[in-house]
Amino acid sequence: MATTLLAACAPLDAADPGAPSRDSENPEAVTSSSHAAVAEPITFRGSSVSALDQAGAASIAVARPSGTVAGDVEIAVVATQSGITVTPPDGFRLVTSQVDTGSAVAGQGVGTSVFVRVAGPNEPASYRFGLSGRTRAVASILAYANVDAANPIDAVASASERATATQHRTPSIATTRDGAVLMGIYGMLSPRHPASATSTMSHERVDRSAGAAGSWAVHLAVYGSNPKTGPASESGRTAVSSAATDTATMTLLALRPKAAPAARTLFGAGFSPHNEAYYDRLIDLFGGMGVSRSFDGQRGVGPFLNTYQAQDVERGVASAYSFKYPPAEVIAGRHDAALRGFFEGIRDGHPVYWTYWHEPDDELYKNRVFTPADYRAAWRHIKDIANEVKASRPALTIYATLIIMEYSMTPKVAPSRPLLGPDGMYPGDDVIDVFGVDVYNTGAPKGKMDDPVQTYGKVIDFAQAHGKPWAIGELGSCAVAGDPGGRARFLSDSFSYWAERDYPPVYVAYFNLDWSDKTCDYRLDNDPAALEVWREAVENGIDAFD
Repeated sequence: MATTLLAACAPLDAADPGAPSRDSENPEAVTSSSHAAVAEPITFRGSSVSALDQAGAASIAVARPSGTVAGDVEIAVVATQSGITVTPPDGFRLVTSQVDTGSAVAGQGVGTSVFVRVAGPNEPASYRFGLSGRTRAVASILAYANVDAANPIDAVASASERATATQHRTPSIATTRDGAVLMGIYGMLSPRHPASATSTMSHERVDRSAGAAGSWAVHLAVYGSNPKTGPASESGRTAVSSAATDTATMTLLALRPKAAPAARTLFGAGFSPHNEAYYDRLIDLFGGMGVSRSFDGQRGVGPFLNTYQAQDVERGVASAYSFKYPPAEVIAGRHDAALRGFFEGIRDGHPVYWTYWHEPDDELYKNRVFTPADYRAAWRHIKDIANEVKASRPALTIYATLIIMEYSMTPKVAPSRPLLGPDGMYPGDDVIDVFGVDVYNTGAPKGKMDDPVQTYGKVIDFAQAHGKPWAIGELGSCAVAGDPGGRARFLSDSFSYWAERDYPPVYVAYFNLDWSDKTCDYRLDNDPAALEVWREAVENGIDAFD
């Protein structure tokens, strides 16, 4: 539901270190950087390693790394002679497998398999990996905390050695998250045992060979990085082996960090007219204000810089602003100056959730005003400009926020309004910072209540799968026909489900407008029960509904 003027209202707790605040000597200067929660960095728990120095065993056992707890991600690596199939124990799934037949040792090659598992509450003391034939082998398990359990592997690429050398380089990869941790994994067939290796990567995790003294060896080396700034293109990483060989596999893998826990939800409401008197009235009516959502009304980015930002900063609230320019014009660069001026005009430390063309669904799939490819390309073009400005402004707190209709994610509609793929709306994890939807209680005019599980479950699932916080750009309900307390219950049920999922939105803007000429009067002003629920959430947060 597009509107010409919106704002979101919610409190920011002054004790919250993430809340924007004003300098006492300059009340218009915002002194904090952001209210967004910060993810815990990926942490290495520990590793274990074992070796089969003589071929013959049908399996190889590896101990669980000390300190591993439920929810940790375990990476298992098994290096064998080539031609061996490695069968993992239950719970491990294959990430990648690479083989190099080489010629360093006549008739022998090397194969390296990488598996991943999320540790549960009752893990065994060791894990046993099956081997399809006689082989020398080295196996290791490495445990990490604060990895995204749903999507632990952010990127991976493998290659085989092509020439006899001591330096073995992995392919490059592109990470999609800030805070990814790299693993350089090298399986080598060394002419001499024992073998060793070194690397310029920050941390040596494993360096072990299997064989008879003075004979050839299967050699495994694993290295790790510190959390990396991203998204970024990561060049290949090199390991140097103690003996030259042309039989080696090289893998570069990035672990994806767990998404930051959602900050306390900022509750809000849309309002019109957007003047200071009504703005202040809503602060009183709704119990505070933490984020102001405004809409360009087809006037581009000018209204935000000319009016809305100053109003928000004066009141110490974050901003959520939507603007529109035709995608083809954006791609052609016709609005670059205005867009650059928009990002340059945002004040340091003032959180701004910016949205390009919110609710594009009908334009894309019903009226076909522009194509999904052009829409995604326009988003990427704008994000590139934002990134260029932000690169020289570390205190700039801006979040690219996609907002679509929740309706488009319903099972009957989603196939014709896809988020992903060549016809999808989603511009990509490297473009979008916050995934947003507009949600309405569509059953209200008929005396029905939309099921919060059906309404929000798919939204939260998508956000979590992509490691994104989520937001509700517009939330609204007509009075529920024949049920005076229906709207209050719709709100309460929504909040309870968010608490149950333990993944609440970063902000919610209630559509507090009289839309009677189109659907109904959405305002809470004359609905005391619904207003009381809203104020309770504003004051005590989502946990009050758990």
